[in-house]
Amino acid sequence: MSSNNLPDKSELPFFAYGLFKPDQLAYWCIKDFVDENETDSKAWTEGVILERDGLPILKPGPEGSAPGVLLTFHEGCEEEAYSNIAALESKYQYRRETLPIEHSAGSITANALAGKRPDRGSL
Repeated sequence: MSSNNLPDKSELPFFAYGLFKPDQLAYWCIKDFVDENETDSKAWTEGVILERDGLPILKPGPEGSAPGVLLTFHEGCEEEAYSNIAALESKYQYRRETLPIEHSAGSITANALAGKRPDRGSL
């Protein structure tokens, strides 16, 4: 991760599996930056989605298939979109990761929020 709390590769799409999905509460903070053609891009990655302290947490790994949505940001708006994500993410729960993602058009690498300690709560 870069020093300004943005992903090292902000040009990559974002794998949303929880609060930032189009039908969830935090989507409002990034919706103006999302390519509208991409909001229904169902995707998945290896891992499981757990709930910790009331938040969905991705635990990457080979033990399952975690569903989500692949969001592509308008060119030139990526850093602002990721800044908005950083402003709302819990620093205690999440870390940024670049993960292999599968979706209808094939495989791609994307930024995602993964759990810092997915098997334990934040306390």
